Amino acid sequence: MSATIYLESPAHIKERMHHMLGLTAREIMSEKPMTIMADASIEDLAELMVGRRANPITVVENGRLAGIVSRSDIVRWMARGAAE
Repeated sequence: MSATIYLESPAHIKERMHHMLGLTAREIMSEKPMTIMADASIEDLAELMVGRRANPITVVENGRLAGIVSRSDIVRWMARGAAE
């Protein structure tokens, strides 16, 4: 009575898990990430995030990655301003 009954073969389950979870960043990454220049205004950043439903946004300067900004970064920045 302790036998295991597979509804799918173990190999098929492993294949489905691999497909769902991905094994590398390349398999799940965005090939064309949303970017914004480092000197762009917070308003422009927020409009890009809302308008394109993008989060996070890659920040570039001189054609190179300068950083990444997420919604939580903006909220944290706003909260610090309100506390001061």
